Order: sequence, then C-alpha cells, then structure tokens
Amino acid sequence: MDWTLSTRRLVRKACDGEYLPGCNSLGWMHMHGQATPQDMSLAARHYRQACDGKEYTGCSNLAVVHLMRSMSDVGTEADGREAVKLLQLACAEKVAGACISLGKVLESGAKGVPADKGAALGHFRTACARGEKLACGFATTLGK
Repeated sequence: MDWTLSTRRLVRKACDGEYLPGCNSLGWMHMHGQATPQDMSLAARHYRQACDGKEYTGCSNLAVVHLMRSMSDVGTEADGREAVKLLQLACAEKVAGACISLGKVLESGAKGVPADKGAALGHFRTACARGEKLACGFATTLGK
C-alpha cells in the first residue's frame, strides 16, 4: 500500500470526524501537494474548517493562503486584511508562529495592509516572550 495514500485517507477520516488538527493537516497536504494534487481552494477550505473550530494553527495557515493570494495578480486588498485578521486571532490564542508572521507582514506591509513597525515589534516581542528565538532576533533588529 502506498503510505502517502494511506496517510491522506487517515487524515481525511480524522477531519471528517471533526478532529480539527486533521483538517489542518489535510489543508497542509493540499497546499503543498503532498499525497494529493496541490489545490489552494481545498487547502483554504480545510484550514477554514480547522480555524472555525478553534484549531488556531489552521487560522495561521489560512492567513498564509490569503497572503499568497494577495501577492498574486488576482489578489485584492481584502486578502491582505483577512490575513492580518487571522494572524491576530491565532497570535492572541498563543500560536507563536502566527505572532512572527504577523510581525513580518506589519514590518513591511502587504496589499491592503500598511506597514506598522511599532506593531510589528510588539508582535515579535510577544513571540519572543513565548520562547520563539527567531522572534527575539527580529525584535532586536527592528528595535535598533
């Protein structure tokens, strides 16, 4: 049996059974084309399912989909704003990686999101306080 097919089936079954980390994993598989064809729409749908169920890593991952879309030719300012909203939610729920991503988006700005270095610094410091060493470096560099 192909392990990737087996993995996809198990993850799908978990998501169908409302095990929200499974939905997040299924979104990742679709986003990266692992054991399934790459499909950003399906990735977004599974990330949304996880996020709506309070699996906040799914919110952070859904934000990445919105950011990627905002950088494309079809992206809109609403995509950038939605990404920030999702990252704020995930960061507030202690997903440290979301705090780092939010800091990076705010540091340079994105479509529909003006740069705000002060807010970026705050998010880096939050992630640093939660033990994210990378965020500590970003905070030190930006705070100079």
